[in-house]
Amino acid sequence: MTALAQGWLVAVAAALGLPLGALAVLWMHALTGGRWGFVLGPALRWLAALLPVALVAFLPLLLALPVLMPFASADPATLPKTVAAKLNYLAPGWVALRTLLVVAAWLAVWWRTMRCATVSPRLGVVGLSGYVGGLLVFTTDWMLALEPTYVSTTYPLLVGSAQLLGAFALAVVLTPASERDGDFGLLLISAILTWVYLAFMQWLITFMGNLPWETGWYLRRVDAVGVAVLVVSALLLAVVPFLALLPGANRKHPRRLRVIAWMLVAGYVTENLWRLDGAFERDATYAVALVLAHAVVAGGLVVLLRWRTERWWGAMGHV
Repeated sequence: MTALAQGWLVAVAAALGLPLGALAVLWMHALTGGRWGFVLGPALRWLAALLPVALVAFLPLLLALPVLMPFASADPATLPKTVAAKLNYLAPGWVALRTLLVVAAWLAVWWRTMRCATVSPRLGVVGLSGYVGGLLVFTTDWMLALEPTYVSTTYPLLVGSAQLLGAFALAVVLTPASERDGDFGLLLISAILTWVYLAFMQWLITFMGNLPWETGWYLRRVDAVGVAVLVVSALLLAVVPFLALLPGANRKHPRRLRVIAWMLVAGYVTENLWRLDGAFERDATYAVALVLAHAVVAGGLVVLLRWRTERWWGAMGHV
C-alpha cells in the first residue's frame, strides 16, 4: 500500500501539471496577446480539458495520507521542533479539506475558461490568481510536506515554471508542423531560463542558510540513483534544448522543433521524479510501483490525447 501510494503520487503529480500548465499558458496569453497563443490555442485547450480526469486520478491519494505522511500520527515529543510545530496544519483532515477546496477552485476557473471561445484579460487574472494560490497550497501539502523539515518559498514557483514549460512543449508537439514557427522556440528558451533561474536560486538560498535540516533535502537526492536522474533531467530540461534552440535554423525547422519539444516533455517528467522521489525509501517494491504507475498514467494520457485529437482535429499522423 505504501509503495503503491508513493509511486502513484509521483506519476499523477506529473500528469496533473500538464493541464494546469496549459491553463496557465492560456491565461497568460489573455494578458499578453500574440499570434503564438492563437496557434497553440487548440492544443493547449485539449491539454487543459484533461484536468478533471487528472484530478479524479489524484483524489484517491486522500485515503493514503496516513502512509504518505506517517509523522502526522507520531508523538510530537519524538519529532524535531520544526516538524512538531506543523502537526496541526498538516493533520490529514485539514490536508484533505484544503485539497478539496483547491480542486473546487481549479475546476471552477477551468469550467469558465473552457466555456469561452476567447479568454478575456479579466478571466486571465482570475485564472492565474487561482492557479498560483492553489499551487501554493497544493505543493505545500503534497510535496513539501513529504519532508516536513524542509522549507522553501521558491518551491511552488519552481513547480509552476516546470508545469508551464512541460505543457508548452507538449502543445508544440501537438500543433501541426505547418504552423510551428520560430516564436515557439524563443518562448521555450524564455521558459527554460525561468526554470533554471528558480532552480538555481532555491539551491543557492538553501546552502547559503547552511541549515542541516534544509540542506538534507538535497543531500538525500545525490546518491548514485539521484545523481543519475538529476543529470538526465538537467540535460533534457535545460542544457540540450537550450543549446539546440539557439540556432535560428532549429527554431524555424518544424521537425527539429518537435524533437526538442519532446525532449523537454521527457525532462519535465524526469525533473518531477527527481524532486519527489527523494522523499521515499527506494526498494524493489517501490521501484516496481513507480514504474507501473508511470506506465499507467502515460498510457492513459496517450489514449486520451489520441481520442481527443482524432475526434476534434483528425488523425495524429499529420501532427
